[in-house]
Amino acid sequence: MQGLQWIYHNWYLIAIPFAIFLCIFVAGLVLRRVILLSYDHHAAMPEHGTDRPMLLAILNAFALWCFLIGVTIAITVCLPSASSRTFINSVMSSFFFISLAWLAITIIDILFAFHARRIYAVLTRPLSYMVQTFIRAAIIVAGLYAVFVIWDLPIGKSYFTIIVGSILVLFAVIDLIRSHQPDPFVRGLLKILLLLLTFSCFADMLSRVYFLLTDLPDDPLNITVIILEIAFLILFIAMLFGERYASTAPGPVFAFIFAVTMTIVLALSGIEPFATDSATALTLTRTTIDKIPEFIEGKQTVYALSPEDDMALLEIEKETFRIVNVERQKAGVQPLTWSDSIHNVARLHSKNMLLKGALYHNARGIFSECCFGSGNLPSYHRTAKTIVDSFMSSKTGHKEAMLADDCSVGAVGIAQDDKGFFATLRSY
Repeated sequence: MQGLQWIYHNWYLIAIPFAIFLCIFVAGLVLRRVILLSYDHHAAMPEHGTDRPMLLAILNAFALWCFLIGVTIAITVCLPSASSRTFINSVMSSFFFISLAWLAITIIDILFAFHARRIYAVLTRPLSYMVQTFIRAAIIVAGLYAVFVIWDLPIGKSYFTIIVGSILVLFAVIDLIRSHQPDPFVRGLLKILLLLLTFSCFADMLSRVYFLLTDLPDDPLNITVIILEIAFLILFIAMLFGERYASTAPGPVFAFIFAVTMTIVLALSGIEPFATDSATALTLTRTTIDKIPEFIEGKQTVYALSPEDDMALLEIEKETFRIVNVERQKAGVQPLTWSDSIHNVARLHSKNMLLKGALYHNARGIFSECCFGSGNLPSYHRTAKTIVDSFMSSKTGHKEAMLADDCSVGAVGIAQDDKGFFATLRSY
């Protein structure tokens, strides 16, 4: 009843943005229709050449852009805060550049298909497929770079190389599927592969959205990956419902059973959000702490803190962060800037390790992270020095993570109970 009363008294907060969106989107659809009819009326041979397919691709993209503009303006009207508006503008701008890249790829495919004979006269068929694949990949990389600029994301060369390589492999596989006419059995295997890719992409996207809402509220790279996964998900679904695979076995019943089975497997593997804390089968307990070299047992002192002493914890966190920056400067790396939002995430991660074990890691995204565990908290400088010393002496990558030169912001988060504490350094 309260919800209905709120809608009754604030109906205009819903009606006005919806009306704005509807007007912009419908106007775009009408304009698209008028342009297409005008072209068909004046063109001598509307079905000849590449003009009409290219115009149709551009008009379809135009309709999508009208949709994005309408959604952006409608949501902007509803959101009072500048940060929320900036976030929505970044999301919609990302979708715009993704659609722009998709339009460019569609036009390239139309040109290659229409001029296939001329191209094959100069290049062999496999070589022409390779050239087309590299052009597609270059367009996607350009669109991806625009997305990273929009979100102001730093990205390492190795990670970007992996992305480019993955895109090349993906398009090569798509070209291989399109260029061959396999028998029904092979088509069935390829459809199962597409189902696996579709579910994997959907599961990872769902997991990232879950952690974005619960564990990593301000990770822009995570948002970018989600956007890319949505684009690939649309591609996979379009291929599954295309004329090549729509009537190919296995059918919808197998797809449903496959999705349910994979969900159960992910749940039993402890992958959130498919599994809850109680259903996680592979969660490690605190008893594993003495088997990990980085989790050094501390000595009891008179300065042991109570679990409720947040101010004292903050002092230790800030001191640890200061010593981390000292070590980074010694190594010739720029110091990190403290981030309160990352501090909250780091503390949450440490609390999760208290509950689920020393090896608990569930966050997604590109970042550096170091963890430390001990039996108690001694004086704040001694604890901070011990934590950093354990990172520096680590043989399993903690030192490299702490001194990562592609990170500029970060924080230390500590959580403790009556049995001990965990500390997490996270940087971006």
